[in-house]
Amino acid sequence: NSLKEIFNTPASGLKDLDNVKANFEKFWVLENKSEIIATIGVKREGHDARISRMYVKKSERGKGIGKQLMEKALTYCDNHKFNRIILTTFKRMNSAGFYEKFGFEEFDFEKDTGRIWMEHKK
Repeated sequence: NSLKEIFNTPASGLKDLDNVKANFEKFWVLENKSEIIATIGVKREGHDARISRMYVKKSERGKGIGKQLMEKALTYCDNHKFNRIILTTFKRMNSAGFYEKFGFEEFDFEKDTGRIWMEHKK
């Protein structure tokens, strides 16, 4: 499976995946036998970091993989002294609770799209 196959949903554009090296400051891919099972990326937006493209294959969830990747991304962000760390998710994904465990809090909600904007509170 390719990155574009994993993230090909109507709500997400895929342009940032055309050139991962150019569009992400850091991007982790976890594979098992050449199959992508998890990803997370960090984008620089001015002096802020945006965590993006968090993915764990359904069959691999509940094993701590997402936790490990989020911890890696947050450590990377802390080490690079970003002013803020933000991310977005969608209400239909039911993932806000996962991010809240890492200190993220909702600061905006787009009613028309269901997009939730969250910021890391240290």
